[in-house]
Amino acid sequence: MNMTIRKKILVCDDESRQRETLRSILEHDYDISTALNGQDALDYLTLEPTFDLVLLDNNMPEMTGLEALPIIKKKFPHIKVVMISGDNIRNISTELGALEFLSKPVDLKEIMEVLKKHLL
Repeated sequence: MNMTIRKKILVCDDESRQRETLRSILEHDYDISTALNGQDALDYLTLEPTFDLVLLDNNMPEMTGLEALPIIKKKFPHIKVVMISGDNIRNISTELGALEFLSKPVDLKEIMEVLKKHLL
């Protein structure tokens, strides 16, 4: 009996269309949960710190991705973070600990390549 452990991804984006699109595409290969903003993501990770990766949007109410990123990396250093934004924040997001930066609108092929690269 071959039981592979599925990697867990938290999709954090305040745009419901973006969240649900990513969920529907990724849930075939990964266990997917969603968060609405940076604070929601931190609350989720505190309750369930077993995620492998967070796809983190930047422009969100309550707490942006750039505000949440250093907290996630400090509290959960084992969790990989990929920042997604329409803003040109590549340099600052990688300085704060993001493994990768993807520009919106996100190319789904690019997301799959990044996930394969970091979740093998």
